[in-house]
Amino acid sequence: MWRSLVWKEWHEQRWRLWFGAALLGMFTLIGLRTRIMPDEQIVIFAMIVGGMFFPLMVAMGLIAPERADGTIVRLLALPVPAWHVLAAKGLIGAIVCTGPVLVSAALTAVVAGDREMAWSQFAQMYAMAIGMTLSTFTWLTAAGVRQPSEARAGLMGIGVGAAWFLVIAISSMLAIELFHDQTVIAWVAAFSPFGLIALRGSDAPPAVVIAIQLVMFVAVWAWAAWRIGKPGKVVA
Repeated sequence: MWRSLVWKEWHEQRWRLWFGAALLGMFTLIGLRTRIMPDEQIVIFAMIVGGMFFPLMVAMGLIAPERADGTIVRLLALPVPAWHVLAAKGLIGAIVCTGPVLVSAALTAVVAGDREMAWSQFAQMYAMAIGMTLSTFTWLTAAGVRQPSEARAGLMGIGVGAAWFLVIAISSMLAIELFHDQTVIAWVAAFSPFGLIALRGSDAPPAVVIAIQLVMFVAVWAWAAWRIGKPGKVVA
């Protein structure tokens, strides 16, 4: 049953992987070969697209279309716990989200390794990008798990991202105004989908931020598993 669920999701979602890999790969290759911007800026842009846009695209098409078509009822009626259905979707969604980032990383290693920055720095940036991608995908999937359409799931995901940006921006202004210390921003961001990016340029201990991100990852997936519900069961 598990293999059937995973294969079904792969069959439905694989086009998003090819599309994302081609899009982000072409941008990375063209940007690094033409050198229209410094290599670091190309990588940062790839991190932003891979860590925010692709998770939204995948999360929108993961559960909501099946609610709109009514097929989610048949899936949840299978003789397996509801969280198994969500786990299969989450596994394939994570592969689809991180694939384009890995393609971008491979192209960066081939084209620009040790050219303007040491490859170890690029590797660290891409590792943070993968972490942010998975975290963002988790939050957006959980936010859209009960939405009746792909558009509603997308709007909910945008709302969650915008809300976290607002929280981080307000905490940034208060931290500078009241404490004259920007480290507070990193601690607030550590609980958000973008927590790993907050490590850049901050004094927050990386191990603690990563631990917070792992705890939030588990908690948000547990929340999503609780909300997906059973056929006929409405979970707020």
